[in-house]
Amino acid sequence: MKLVIYATLCDPNCEENLKYLKTILKYADILELGIPFSDPLADGPTIQKAHVRALKAGGSLKKSFKVVKILKEEFKNKDIYVMTYYNPVFKYGEENFLKDLKEANGKGFIIPDLPAEEGENISKNAKALNLDPVFLAAPTSDEKRIKLISKVSGDNIYYVSLTGITGARDKLDFENIKKHYLKVKEISKKHVWIGFGISKKEHVQALSFADAIVIGSKVVSFIEKNDLKGLEKFLKEIRSEVEKINATSC
Repeated sequence: MKLVIYATLCDPNCEENLKYLKTILKYADILELGIPFSDPLADGPTIQKAHVRALKAGGSLKKSFKVVKILKEEFKNKDIYVMTYYNPVFKYGEENFLKDLKEANGKGFIIPDLPAEEGENISKNAKALNLDPVFLAAPTSDEKRIKLISKVSGDNIYYVSLTGITGARDKLDFENIKKHYLKVKEISKKHVWIGFGISKKEHVQALSFADAIVIGSKVVSFIEKNDLKGLEKFLKEIRSEVEKINATSC
C-alpha cells in the first residue's frame, strides 16, 4: 500500500506552505499538490477554504511547477502529482502544462472535472512525455466506463470511495467500497488509489486491500489551524499503519 497525501499549494500562504509540504513528504509516498481554484466542485468545505486562503496568497498553476521542482530536489524518491481543475489548464495551455510539469520532474496529474471522454488528447500527449494521467472512477461507474477510464489513465486510477464531495468522514461503508474497488481493479488491471473520506488509522486498517489510499481534508484541517506538530503526529500514526499492512502483505 502507498500513502498519498493531499495539500493545497500556498496554504496557508506561499512561504509557510513549503514546510508543510516537506513534512508531508517525510511520511507520504506520493504528494498530491492541489492547485488553488475559485470553484473546486469536487471538494468539501475544508479544502474549499484552503483554496480561498491559497488564492489570496497568490497560489497559481505557474507557481506550482517551481514548488514541485524545489521539492523534487530534496525528495528525489517521492512522486508528486498536480491536482487541478481543467479551467487553469485550459488557460495555461495543455501543451505548456505538460511541458512545464515534465520539466519540474512532476510524476503526473489529476483533473477531477475532466471526464475520460474529453481527456484522450491530454492523456495521449502526457503518456508520450512519460507523465501519468490519473482519471477518476466512482461507485456509479459501469464496466464500459471503467474500460474507458482505464484506457485514458496511465499507471493509476483514482477510485472515489463515495458519491459526493471530499471531506473527512467518521464512518465509511468498507464492504461496499471493497466491492466496487475490486471491480475497478479487475476490469482495469491497473493500480487503484482510494480517496474521499479517509481520516484515521482505523480507516487505513479497513482498507488494507488497496494499492494506495489518499488522505486530504484531515491533513488540510491541521494546516488551517497552523498545527505542524499535530500534522506530523497524525502522519506518523498513519505511516505506521501503512507499514504494518505492507509488512504483512509481503
